Amino acid sequence: MEELCSITKEETEYYWVFFEKAYLASQENYYNCIKEAFGKTPLWDARAYDHLAEIPFKSFVTFNYDDQLPTAFWQKHKSDFSDCFSTFPVQGSATFFQPSDLVGHKQRLIAIHGCRNDDDPEWYKRLILKVSDYNAYYGDGLRNDGTYEFPALFDWWKNLLTSQPCVFIGTTLQEPGLSRVIDALLKDGNLALKNQRHIHLKHTSRFSAEPFYEPSGQTFGEFEQVLYDNLDDQFNGLLEVLSAFSNIPTSRPVAINPKRIPITVSDNFKF
Repeated sequence: MEELCSITKEETEYYWVFFEKAYLASQENYYNCIKEAFGKTPLWDARAYDHLAEIPFKSFVTFNYDDQLPTAFWQKHKSDFSDCFSTFPVQGSATFFQPSDLVGHKQRLIAIHGCRNDDDPEWYKRLILKVSDYNAYYGDGLRNDGTYEFPALFDWWKNLLTSQPCVFIGTTLQEPGLSRVIDALLKDGNLALKNQRHIHLKHTSRFSAEPFYEPSGQTFGEFEQVLYDNLDDQFNGLLEVLSAFSNIPTSRPVAINPKRIPITVSDNFKF
């Protein structure tokens, strides 16, 4: 993105700010880069998605734009998958799951900020990535008359956070959509938010020789922070945590090593 749009990302610059800068520098190159980046799922080791799909949560919301979690969800639900997956933003007459849809008897998955969609040739233009995207779908704050604008996703998250307990994994609560909703709820002193137990699972530097996860004793708003030891750059500490809930082993398959029997001249080689 830096090379294509001839810009530099500052070390402390949030990605949504950087993406806005890239978009303003060159819309064509910005979209070409996004299409290339999310158009093909990388062949990295992403076993965490298999664990997530097997955890008995009521439903799942993903901020990711690739198809790794949808694929894991599809492999789990098979023929029922078409009724279990939706995305936002929506096009035409399509709909997306509301918070009330996520608490029924059927698990559901929603890609809340868009995702790769082969049925939509311009899917890469509908991802929520840059500041102006967040402003369009979450609102840009307080109006001059003292009221707030509440676009679709602002209300969506407000309803979910005040009605159901949530666990956040692999995201930051500083993400501009979430933070606007949380800030607004806290300023209003919303008791419904306080009545839900929300957990933010965060990785930390290795503190001991053994993997662990434990409450940090800190909160972000009404969100309880739980730290997990990342162990290494492959985040095997996260897999240790998820494995406790998914019942999927974290170890990799190892081939058997049978006792070797030497071949002698007396062996009869006939085929």
